[in-house]
Amino acid sequence: MAKKHEDKSISKVSDDKALETTQGSRTDIVKVRGARSLFLDHWQWWAAAIILVILGAFPVTRYAILGPFIKSNVTITVDDSQMGTSVSKATVTIDGKSVETNATGQAKISSNVGFRTLTVTKQYYKTFSTSELVSLGQNTIAIKLVPLGRLVSLTVTNKITGQPVAGVEIKVLDTSATSGTNGVANIVLPPSPSTQKATLSGNGYNSATAQIQVVTQKVSANTIAVTPSGKIYFLSNLSGNIDVAKTNLDGTDRQVVLAGTGNENQNTTSLLASRDWKYLALLARRNSGDEDPSLYVIDTSNDSVSTMDTGNASFQSIGWAGDRFIYQVNKTSTDGSTSSSTQELKSYDPATKSITVLVQATTYAEGLGECCNEASQGQALYGAYIINGQVMYVEGWTEHNYGDPDSLSLAGKQNTVNLVDADGSNATVVHAFSLNPLIRYGNYGPTYSSQPYDEPNSIYVGFGEYGQAPTYYVYENGQWGPDTDGTDPTSGSYLTYLLSPSGNKTLWTKYADGQNTPFTGAASANNAQIVSSATGYSAYGWFTDNYILVSQNSSSLYIMKSDGSGKPFKITNYYKSDISYNGYGGGYGGQ
Repeated sequence: MAKKHEDKSISKVSDDKALETTQGSRTDIVKVRGARSLFLDHWQWWAAAIILVILGAFPVTRYAILGPFIKSNVTITVDDSQMGTSVSKATVTIDGKSVETNATGQAKISSNVGFRTLTVTKQYYKTFSTSELVSLGQNTIAIKLVPLGRLVSLTVTNKITGQPVAGVEIKVLDTSATSGTNGVANIVLPPSPSTQKATLSGNGYNSATAQIQVVTQKVSANTIAVTPSGKIYFLSNLSGNIDVAKTNLDGTDRQVVLAGTGNENQNTTSLLASRDWKYLALLARRNSGDEDPSLYVIDTSNDSVSTMDTGNASFQSIGWAGDRFIYQVNKTSTDGSTSSSTQELKSYDPATKSITVLVQATTYAEGLGECCNEASQGQALYGAYIINGQVMYVEGWTEHNYGDPDSLSLAGKQNTVNLVDADGSNATVVHAFSLNPLIRYGNYGPTYSSQPYDEPNSIYVGFGEYGQAPTYYVYENGQWGPDTDGTDPTSGSYLTYLLSPSGNKTLWTKYADGQNTPFTGAASANNAQIVSSATGYSAYGWFTDNYILVSQNSSSLYIMKSDGSGKPFKITNYYKSDISYNGYGGGYGGQ
């Protein structure tokens, strides 16, 4: 037993030595591997250093080695060798990759480094080809193209403003050029024939054609005017009926969008365009059997016409709040002894062709036809107005009794000034009157010029007891309060502030020195400037934020730059209906 135990001890010692030997071997292996790794790292660094020295000493070798792996940006500028002018629309090719030069004759391309073949071609120019070194740094290459024809300088201007237009492509025969910031485009053409047809196209402008002269000197025929894209819609009775018509901004391509039926009435027909000219609201009696006009919407993207609202009721246009049209409906029903009069403010969404009732009020009357016994009581809507994209209106209680004035009591009733979003949400009572006033006056629109509240999106509301002068309140900048000026606002005149599509600019008319004078200003009509070149004209609306529309004698429509520079450019004559929307600035056509 002792021997067996001794053998186990000897075996254990042997195992420990073996383990120690193994661990030592592993340690040696690790040391060997570490030394080898260190040697390899040093070798790689030395190899990289040697390569860099070689590449630095031999540039050709450097680009030959790096060329397949590294790219660099190249800027090529192409000019006419004779005139020194920029050559646009030239094709620049490096290693099979091609780009065109811009209006300044410049093209940018990415290429592998090293010596590369560069080719520049353009019709009626001699092809240029060379080998250029594309380096690791900045690469700027200037090319002179030799013309094979006659260099013609063309100038492109805005027909409305007369200012130069950049970025317009001009095609003549089988070559083209692009106008620069100065509106100039240089193009080489065969000297014969002496005239050629040019076709022009540019983003934001209508396509145009012109006959140009193939001459090197500047001539008026080679200054070509292009018209900003877009259409103006208006009423016209040129046909004898009241039609809806449209035209380009320069008055060309006039078309009838919706022909009148002959049933339209000049006293009840109106056309209101949304601020972006995307939709039109037409109030017109088109059917011979109708007593009152109906409401129609025209989508200017395709000139489609849809019925907005119709029926046994009278309709009153309020205006556009964004892409929703706000209007009032008045309905009356009677059975001979009693009657009800219902008023509704509605919102129409042309995108979904749906109607939302914003508010409804009803007044009931009895004793009809009986002398001195007629009585009525109910609610009524007054002075609906669009302000900051919301609809403000007054909802008030009324009573009427010839026989016994005290038989109907308004005690505990409230007259309210209200706001609601155009989609019917966020209905809010701005102010409530717990008195028993009769509504003497409704909405007094934007305040007149002599008042401190003379700015867009501000209105007066007047309340008063029966037989007494009203008390006036003002709503401006989202705040409600009494009018402390002390002047009856009804004694002045309205100022209608026409908001631009962005809402950042305003346009309005003041009557001063015996004539109408247009003004432009910021969103709150501050920083006002007289449009002196349009003195004698009246504000009509906007076309984008870049152009204003003014009218003369309510019969001629003009367009001009929004900053008032330049002279008004006549678009067309138009028909002005008898309806005016004083105080409404959320759309155009109501002035």
